[in-house]
Amino acid sequence: MNWVTEYAKWKYNQHQDAWIAIDNKADRLLTYLGGGTPVLVCAVIFSAKEIGPLVSLAAIPTIILLIASILQALKVRNVGPFAAPPPIETARSCLEQQGEDSELAFTKDWGRATESLAKHSAEKRKVLARAFTCFTYAVTALLLPVIVAIAMAFCA
Repeated sequence: MNWVTEYAKWKYNQHQDAWIAIDNKADRLLTYLGGGTPVLVCAVIFSAKEIGPLVSLAAIPTIILLIASILQALKVRNVGPFAAPPPIETARSCLEQQGEDSELAFTKDWGRATESLAKHSAEKRKVLARAFTCFTYAVTALLLPVIVAIAMAFCA
């Protein structure tokens, strides 16, 4: 029976590592976007007269997508409720009450915690994918002001 408990712990640790990796990716994205988005917004606002109102308007989709990406990454960082492995006190109490059968009960708790963590990790992974998708679209949308500026230069 000991191998079942060890497997449950190993599986939980795998999902916990995935959870941490997802949080770290969201954190890096937030760090990157948190520095770049205000710079872009300030550049558009303070240089609107020099670059023209059409170029400034063409930058709005990029700004909206960057903000959407930030909001999605923040959502990833919000920890939702999920089952944790049983605390040591529970294990001790379980051992006192059930004797040798306690390991099976303890393993079931590990299994529930693992399933809960896996479910929440999958949800976080989907939200992180949306954050990166918004970021990718935002970078692509940066072409709009450039295209508008080039078109205005040719028309002038």
